[in-house]
Amino acid sequence: MSEAKKLGLRDFLNKLDKNDKLIHVTREVTTEYEIAAIISSLNEKPVIFEKVKESRIPVVAGLVSSKLLIANALNLERRELLCSLSKAMKNPIP
Repeated sequence: MSEAKKLGLRDFLNKLDKNDKLIHVTREVTTEYEIAAIISSLNEKPVIFEKVKESRIPVVAGLVSSKLLIANALNLERRELLCSLSKAMKNPIP
């Protein structure tokens, strides 16, 4: 198993964006029903809402909605995911 390189949120978003896996919603949306409806319509694909009426910062969703995305977020191959998570659970960081 390869040693996983730490990947921060911004790095992960850039990686998704570079591979055309991040959907950008550029129009203003609200957190009351609208964001949830959009996420549902996109089948929980990774999405960034750039203008959220009730927030000063962008909102992201769907980043870990599949095993492949979880593996990518941890900078692992999908086949390494189960072993890596099992190892982490047996050896938690205090």
